[in-house]
Amino acid sequence: MTDTSRPGASATPLWKAVVIAIFSAAWLGPLLGAASEARAWAERDLAYRVAGRLPLDSAPHLDLALTLLEVSFGWLTAVIFFWTVHFMRRGTTSKDPESS
Repeated sequence: MTDTSRPGASATPLWKAVVIAIFSAAWLGPLLGAASEARAWAERDLAYRVAGRLPLDSAPHLDLALTLLEVSFGWLTAVIFFWTVHFMRRGTTSKDPESS
């Protein structure tokens, strides 16, 4: 099965299009995980401070949040590199006759 719905599109297999789409969007998973861990740290730390107690050791939450953030930005870098190479190989010339 190929994706030929786009005019001028090459015959791209549907599975390949799905893999590329997942690869392109999956960097959001670690980013959301990092935000969730940062929120857990803030809730835990602030709850103890509001209660007038010293906060517990919240370093594991921050360490995991930082690691997930690094993974997310590394993945985003790979996605940007992939699409840059893809569009550079495709060329930037327009085939629209009205654009000349």
